[in-house]
Amino acid sequence: MKIQSIEVAPLVYQLKQPFTFAGVRLEQLDYAIVRVTTEAGVVGYGECPAYWEPRGETQASTLKAVAGISSFFSGMECATPEALGSALTQRIPRDYAAACGIDIALHDALGREERKPVFAYYGEAKPVPVEAAIPMVEESEASALVARALEQGIEVFKVKVGMDAERELRLLREIRKAIGPNRTLFVDANQGWKTLEAAQRALAAFAECTLAWVEQPMPASLPYDDFRKLQASSGVPIMLDESTYVVEDARAALDAGAATLFNIKLAKSRGLWGGHVLAREADARGASYMLGSMIEGALGTYAGVHFAATHAVRTTALNAFTFINDDKAFGPPVVHGYMHAPTTPGLGYDHAERFAACFAR
Repeated sequence: MKIQSIEVAPLVYQLKQPFTFAGVRLEQLDYAIVRVTTEAGVVGYGECPAYWEPRGETQASTLKAVAGISSFFSGMECATPEALGSALTQRIPRDYAAACGIDIALHDALGREERKPVFAYYGEAKPVPVEAAIPMVEESEASALVARALEQGIEVFKVKVGMDAERELRLLREIRKAIGPNRTLFVDANQGWKTLEAAQRALAAFAECTLAWVEQPMPASLPYDDFRKLQASSGVPIMLDESTYVVEDARAALDAGAATLFNIKLAKSRGLWGGHVLAREADARGASYMLGSMIEGALGTYAGVHFAATHAVRTTALNAFTFINDDKAFGPPVVHGYMHAPTTPGLGYDHAERFAACFAR
């Protein structure tokens, strides 16, 4: 595949209702969209989720990063995902969301040009498990989300915590009662417990709810030794999210004994190839991982489905697009708790005209 051009445009999603977690209230998502055109006239699209901390990326910085690297790729031959990922790592190592959008668009274009689904570059596809995410909402709304997920056959439930342990314990009790003793329940504090002692108190209180793991209990700025101590004292396995973007981060955390699980997000890992490298390291070290979401639309969702279909994910957050109020936010249906990667070329989404409209001048 020979690249002719890479373009970028703003992409703004409105949420159906505010999404709240650990001191953050999201009402819209300021992203970017990437379009790759090859010399054969094939077009691929990718999404850059860029609203988030702690490493300081914004929509403006992402637009600048993609525009700044586009001329480097013009005329380049890209035959493999590894070549694409290596080039992005070298050229924009700290613009994670920008690299993610370019990586997804390049995978999409490569698959379309070679008439292969994206998952085929990584292995045989298997069904993709999907979790239900419960944000910081009223108990009645949480109950409705849980009931809807149970109707879809979902077996894994994530609850956002980290602000009010007493209220959160009441909610966890209700959710555990609703889902029964055998389904997986875990919590995500999104760095909300600011000290080791606060995290220890909260997990001790939550113990009765039988948590499978706790995601990012403390700030990423705290030393790995605090995470190691929390895991040892609570007995709850720790999953790192904000602490771990790329394979080097995961390697350091594993060396320090700070975690046994990771939340891989394509927006953090610079896309599919970077996520693959991180997953390969975790597999080799006996660690586990899930595939998270930054609340992506269709492009991020379909890329995630292809990634998860060929990697040993514990669960995925790929149903998060349902929080977005936009016709560019859709994904494969959830059937008996699973999504399935499309077998059509590239990412396999429909309605490409919706993404093309973002580039109308």
